Amino acid sequence: TAENRPLSSNVSLTLITETTPPTVTHALSQLDPYLNATDVVTYTATFSEPMSATPTVDINGQGYETLSPVAGSNDEIWTYYIDMSTYTGPQGALTCTVSGTDKFGNAYAAGSETLSVTVDTISPNLVKATSSNTATTTYALGETFDVILEYDEAVYLTLGSASPTFSIITRFTPQTFKDITYVSGSGTTSLTFEYTVEAGDLVNLSDNVYMEYNQNLNLYSGSLLDVAGNTARTALTTSGTPT
Repeated sequence: TAENRPLSSNVSLTLITETTPPTVTHALSQLDPYLNATDVVTYTATFSEPMSATPTVDINGQGYETLSPVAGSNDEIWTYYIDMSTYTGPQGALTCTVSGTDKFGNAYAAGSETLSVTVDTISPNLVKATSSNTATTTYALGETFDVILEYDEAVYLTLGSASPTFSIITRFTPQTFKDITYVSGSGTTSLTFEYTVEAGDLVNLSDNVYMEYNQNLNLYSGSLLDVAGNTARTALTTSGTPT
């Protein structure tokens, strides 16, 4: 009977296998070509398709960190904050290595990408003082001489309320400190300072002009930075006469 007739049906299923690995575009919020010691920037990885939780990124070999998904991006856009004040990786090029899989289990396999930004978190060092006046070592009242402060990389000066000065000792008995004033050198490794001999000075470059340890440049609220924006050190690491 119709009531006892077995029921039968044919169901056709189509299985789609997705084996294409995702691709990714790397980007930084930093527009400047350098990352210095005070920068905090956002690294963004934009994948070609939704990713499973959770992709990671390695910044210059410091170890893999978890990326955070951007709301509303369907798990395609992920970010990570880079705080350069805690950065311990190498200087130079910034290389990002991403790891992750899409919703089908296909791994991102494009490897590392070097971004067009340079890591420079090291402050310029003031290494020594020299004199350009090697032919004459003794100066009379009203004469001038130069002392050059040398850095281990180029430094850029932004003037404050006055030109920078640097203290020197022009007489030991009684001990007398005088200010020598900046005249040129911004954008180079050598800052030139000039002093005019005053009454009471005993000015002989080999004996009587002396710079004490930790005598600091006075920038008068100005700034002295390297090309990446790191603040230059302003104290000599040794005492002595200009060489």
